[in-house]
Formats: sequence, C-alpha cells, structure tokens
Amino acid sequence: PDLSARFQLEGPQVACGDKAADGIALAMHELATNASKYGALSTEEGRVDICWRSADDLLTIVWTESGGPSIESAPKSTGYGSRLVHATVTRQFGGKLEYDWQASGLVVTITLPLGNLLT
Repeated sequence: PDLSARFQLEGPQVACGDKAADGIALAMHELATNASKYGALSTEEGRVDICWRSADDLLTIVWTESGGPSIESAPKSTGYGSRLVHATVTRQFGGKLEYDWQASGLVVTITLPLGNLLT
C-alpha cells in the first residue's frame, strides 16, 4: 500500500550530525512502529502528521496521530522501545518528551536543544 498519503511532513531544514540523525531516526521509527501496532496506522483511515520548528535555540518536533482507534487512556506500562526513545531524547540530547493521549489520537512533542544536534 502507498503510505505517502498517510503522512504529512512539514518543517524547515535543520543541521544534524550523524549521531543526532541516528537518534532522531530511532525515535521516529519507534513512534511509527507503535502507530502501526496500536495507533493511527493500525487502521486504513489513520494518518500521522509530523511538523517541526526551530526557535529560541530549540527544535520542537510534534507527532500527531489521527483516524486511528479511540484512545481511552494512557497505557499502564511502557515497552522497551518507548523507554529507549525516552532515554535517547533526555540523555543523548538533553531534551524533553511529552505524550498527550487524546481520544482522537496520540500527540507526542519532542523538544531538543539545537546545539546538541550537531554531533
């Protein structure tokens, strides 16, 4: 199936070193894996919008799922991949990771110091 219609990407170019690009790719891969198992990408109508912006020496990435199963509440436990994403964002980048479990879909906000992306 053509997944390109199920993703929207929007944001400016951002300079990243190899290590930073690997960490961001890991986070996006884990979010996509979870979306395909449990979230928006587990249904035919679901979609993911990823937008990013840089301001005040920070890169903010917002992952928004819609069209998937209705979310009743946050999961009671976290898996290895989610813990790995948290460690990557907070330890590798010194950033912040926020999950907003809305009934219409998961919204994840990742905030990273731009200076930490150059490695």
